[in-house]
Amino acid sequence: MYNEFEHEDDNWRPEKSKLRKIAEKTFSIGFVTLVFLVLGFLVLRLIFSKPPKDMRTMLWNGSAIAAYEEEGKDFKVTYYPSLDSFSKDSMYSISQITHIKSIGQFQATVRYNERALNYLKSDYGLEALPAGEIFVFKLRDNFGKVYTEYTYTSASKSGYGYRHVIFEGVDMDDVTTLTLEVYYIEDVSGAENAVAELLMYRYDYAPQIYFYDPPESENKDILPRPSYTDKEPAPQS
Repeated sequence: MYNEFEHEDDNWRPEKSKLRKIAEKTFSIGFVTLVFLVLGFLVLRLIFSKPPKDMRTMLWNGSAIAAYEEEGKDFKVTYYPSLDSFSKDSMYSISQITHIKSIGQFQATVRYNERALNYLKSDYGLEALPAGEIFVFKLRDNFGKVYTEYTYTSASKSGYGYRHVIFEGVDMDDVTTLTLEVYYIEDVSGAENAVAELLMYRYDYAPQIYFYDPPESENKDILPRPSYTDKEPAPQS
């Protein structure tokens, strides 16, 4: 097409067809809608995957309250951010790691994807998992000392299961790592059979010190460790 000076107009383009205009507008609206849907999904997933409130804070049991009453203003809790928080298969993770040095108490929240239960059934050839608690936890330091006694609380939310475990009397002299081992309750026969290993403490974790005021009474949802057959040697005293 030529302009009024009989020169070819390089900016001229034939008018788009009505069908093409509708297609381009539909694509544009659809793309923007898709972006907002993806962002909305990610936000909702983040909200619903957040642990229940009682899994995001330290639990107060009798020994913690007694220590607070004895130590008063000197009572303090060390929080360790969990830098290496996931198991190798990413089905299990650990968070909310707290340590009360004066009584050797370590707490942590373990989260697992409920799809891990299907893997357990497959690995052990089970049609269904047994009723009741199906996990057992052990705490092992870098010297091989194992702590098997603990108490815990449990919860589930949005496709995830949670266990908040409390170990007492953990000796930290010269300890550089603490590993939390997760077992299927019917197979607590050795560290090689742990379904997950989670790093609870490492010497280079940056501690954060907190001062707490305890509740009026201990948490009543804390349960004793489930009974199981342990084929490992008894833990060192």
